[in-house]
Amino acid sequence: MESIIISYILPILGVLILLVCVGAFLFPYGEKFKGKIQKIKAFGLVLEVSVITFFVMVGMIFLLLGVYLQMKNYEERLDKAQLDRDNANAALTLAKKMELTAVITLENVGEDNMPKLEDIQCSYYLYGDMTPKRINVIKGYRSDQFKIIFQDISSKAHIAQLVLEDVSTGNKWLKENFMPLEPMYILESGS
Repeated sequence: MESIIISYILPILGVLILLVCVGAFLFPYGEKFKGKIQKIKAFGLVLEVSVITFFVMVGMIFLLLGVYLQMKNYEERLDKAQLDRDNANAALTLAKKMELTAVITLENVGEDNMPKLEDIQCSYYLYGDMTPKRINVIKGYRSDQFKIIFQDISSKAHIAQLVLEDVSTGNKWLKENFMPLEPMYILESGS
């Protein structure tokens, strides 16, 4: 906060000093300063400059320092805004991903020939990415069902293929074109 105040005060003070110096040439109060010499000793150097020139240099230093501090402040605020935007985008991406559970019933499989849970593997393939992604499989609500748990799935996920396999027998069950968060309904004619 204090750097913001300083970055505004220094340029204003520098402009005021420069205006007083310009006014010294236009108004009568400047007659006192026109012939005066100021000696500056620093770093082994001795400079002799007029008082007006000295104040012009001080005014310019204040002005340039204030502009530098303002630019630095703007850069810091831009960096912070960029970081905030990146954090917000990361949070939004995370919010779009969720855990989803689906109940699976296998076609032509009843309670008497249901595969064992430990023999079941399930995976899915997304459109455009044919790398299989594993899914956790747990017991379903009934003895002839399984539940699968999609981890970190996007709300817009379009699954090209869902595959459940009994590794002990090699039997597979497939579901093509599966959109877990965009259910499709077939409407019957109501004439």
